[in-house]
Amino acid sequence: MNTALVRRTGTAAAAAALVLASASTATAATWHHHDATHDVVSIGMPRTGADSPSDLETTRAPSVGRVDIDRIRVRHGAHMLFVRLHTRSALPSSMLTSEFLIRTPTRTYDVERDDFEGFQLAAITTDAGPVHCPQVSIAVRPARHTVLLTAPRFCLGKPKWVRVAAALELDHGNRVYVDDAEGNRLDRRPHFSPRIHVG
Repeated sequence: MNTALVRRTGTAAAAAALVLASASTATAATWHHHDATHDVVSIGMPRTGADSPSDLETTRAPSVGRVDIDRIRVRHGAHMLFVRLHTRSALPSSMLTSEFLIRTPTRTYDVERDDFEGFQLAAITTDAGPVHCPQVSIAVRPARHTVLLTAPRFCLGKPKWVRVAAALELDHGNRVYVDDAEGNRLDRRPHFSPRIHVG
């Protein structure tokens, strides 16, 4: 990918794909999209091992609802960027990765939160390296089926517009269950929202 959503498993990386669908609406400062349900993808290692992401086993997992995104809403305000994901079922409280790509006119930011067995790790990076911005947060509310990214615009270079991609991933042993906010991951390439101008 150009700037991939990548979930690092123990032995290999799983490449992301975010497919832009037609059921979306945008205004100058907001955009929302209703994603298809039952489109979770299971990514796992073949029994013989794998040397590259192209060797990974990818199958559909329509019964997995805990990371099945059904809605995404983006609000690009004068001071803050908000991205809210909603899932079909209650989110897991552990073994969950929430990842967002935020593309601006100058660069792409990768914002990620990992929740594993009581530990939380959060980071924001670009192709130039890590970005120090403690004001950026990702809040996971399992019972409400929501994940909320909050990012001050100054942490993103105060862009005139953003394009957003997002994915949720559930680590389950030697398999990862993943869904993208704007499609599925079968084609393994990220598709972003339209440009969402500040307003």
